[in-house]
Amino acid sequence: MATGPREKPARGRIRDTLFVNLALNGEEASTAALYRGVTDALVDAYYLSGGSVTAALRQAIQAASEHLVRHNARAEGVEKQQAGVTCAVLRDEEVFVAQAGQTLAFVGHQGRLERLPPRPSGYVTPLGAGNGLDTRFYHSWVHPGDVLLLAEPALEEQSDETIGGAIIYEGVASGINKLSKLLNGDGNTRLMLVEFAAATVPAPGNEPGSVGTQEPEPATETSRYSAPAAPTSAAGTRKLRNVSVDVRDGVRRVAAGAASGLARLTRGLGEMIERLFGGRVTEEQAVKNDQGLSPAVMAVTAVVIPVLVALVAVGVYLQRGQVAHFNDLLLQLERESRLAQAAGADAAAERAHWEQTLLLSDAALHLRPSHETVQQFREQAGDALDVLDEVTRLTVRPLLDYPQGGAAALTVQSLAVYALDTDYGRVHKRLLESELQPAGDAEPETVLFVSQAVGAEVVGELVDLTWFPRSGEIREDTVAVLDSTGLLVRYRPAWGDAIASRLATPPEWNVPRAIAVYGDGLYVLDTGAGQVWRFDARDGGFSEPGEAYSIESNEDGDPSNDVDLRQMIDMAIDRDGHLFLLGSDGVVYKFFGGKRKPFSFSELEEPLVAPTAIFCSLTGLNPLFYVADPGSGRIVQTTQQGLFLAQYRPRPGDLADHFSQTEDLYVQETPLLRIYFVGGGKVAVASLD
Repeated sequence: MATGPREKPARGRIRDTLFVNLALNGEEASTAALYRGVTDALVDAYYLSGGSVTAALRQAIQAASEHLVRHNARAEGVEKQQAGVTCAVLRDEEVFVAQAGQTLAFVGHQGRLERLPPRPSGYVTPLGAGNGLDTRFYHSWVHPGDVLLLAEPALEEQSDETIGGAIIYEGVASGINKLSKLLNGDGNTRLMLVEFAAATVPAPGNEPGSVGTQEPEPATETSRYSAPAAPTSAAGTRKLRNVSVDVRDGVRRVAAGAASGLARLTRGLGEMIERLFGGRVTEEQAVKNDQGLSPAVMAVTAVVIPVLVALVAVGVYLQRGQVAHFNDLLLQLERESRLAQAAGADAAAERAHWEQTLLLSDAALHLRPSHETVQQFREQAGDALDVLDEVTRLTVRPLLDYPQGGAAALTVQSLAVYALDTDYGRVHKRLLESELQPAGDAEPETVLFVSQAVGAEVVGELVDLTWFPRSGEIREDTVAVLDSTGLLVRYRPAWGDAIASRLATPPEWNVPRAIAVYGDGLYVLDTGAGQVWRFDARDGGFSEPGEAYSIESNEDGDPSNDVDLRQMIDMAIDRDGHLFLLGSDGVVYKFFGGKRKPFSFSELEEPLVAPTAIFCSLTGLNPLFYVADPGSGRIVQTTQQGLFLAQYRPRPGDLADHFSQTEDLYVQETPLLRIYFVGGGKVAVASLD
């Protein structure tokens, strides 16, 4: 069956011609009505579905299967039917093929044959069997002289050379005859053979969008085939029953985008010339005004018309060149995609072909933005490279926007996000409706700001913040914020207020950069002094003098291997008391009780480029370690010994670039992974769902 839209089609479907080869498992005489009902359901679903061609084909095949399921629910015994189907959509020079159930198709390209599926697929769920329908998709470019054969598995044992010899360069009528000989008059095989030719004006009754359907009929003793004068596609279908044949044909005109664009251009020029000569006039007016053209008009005409002709010629030349270049890119895309899929175990070759596919896709999209087929090639290459690189994609959702400043640190507790904006010296609180959704349209609450009076103290330049859970000396959960002078302000969510403690800083105190908490202790990374200070809580405050956290710089006594704390950019402590320091060069140092412990990234193929923050999870049986690396646009997950586990990147979208601007992160691992991060003037959350 070859068909166009039956009713007013969905947007974009008017360009499509749908070919369907449906194979029911019953005799033709008893299944004619069912065949008609299933194909009608499929065709209607396709032409009324929006979205991409492949999405519409999936819905159409599902609709056909559901029609069969409903039939089988009412039928008994041998009346129950299952089916295989191949659908092919012709859109300009592209053919999209979808298959479900046991079925077979071939595309002949000027002496080369493509088999779909490329190898026997074993058992696949047929239409009408209920859930679990597996739809397979393929794509190809066709040119005049190419052929498409939609068949049933009866031809599966025939070699590609045999099939190609029967259909390539043979024409529809000859091809059908040769195929019937290959099948030895098998009376239960339905075939459709389509030959593609150059676009022409369609024959009467075959205009684009017209419907040509062929339902099964009793076989006749004669063959019927009449070829159009210069068809874009000629389709022949045959239900073989001994030697009787029934061949039907249809034609379709391919709309050439370049030609239609030039037609619009010349039509516009014609209208301009009409206006130049005074617009359209009736025959009576023409007789009355037949005084000839004025010298001025003739002079203008002598100049304007050659210029217009030259413009049209240049337009034709440029547009043809662009179309040719775009078509060449599409052919290269198809070639690189096939080579990548055929690379097998050669990961390096596969990667090279997929990377070339991305480059070609970008070039093609520059010529035709949002072109559906190019987008599909690009997505296919991106997904394949993600598998090779062990990349997991996350969905990013915004939570808080900083249009004037930029958040630099955050912590998350009990559906509340606390973010520090160092540019404007504020700490904001943003309530969440769920882990992924802000609560309503309420504005974030400012809970702390520079120059704010907290008790007898005045808040100075804000440095960092962290969650400070209650412990032996700290009796309530607080958000701890440190200023550059050593004032520690703790915001109490339960009370909605803040309390301040002046740290007893040592004389060497210089440039505090990051803070971390373990038990009752507050740890401060001071890059100016090249030191980590520890302050222990007493009686709910921090009145005790701070002391240096003694670090054993190396294990070999070589000063060149000493850890330069002035080059550290972030700090974290795990639940066992291991202290981690992140260097600006991407090296992570691990200490326990001041002693250096082994830590190095293993099995991490791509090294860190420009990391900014680290995070140690405190939950789970084996807490994990996270590094934000905006230089490579990812977040890396490892064990707390450095063994690589995963790397996360955002799915394409409006917030896809924010992993490239991450300044700090907070991770919740249970019950589902949630990565909260700040960067690019936004607070956002990334998740697998």
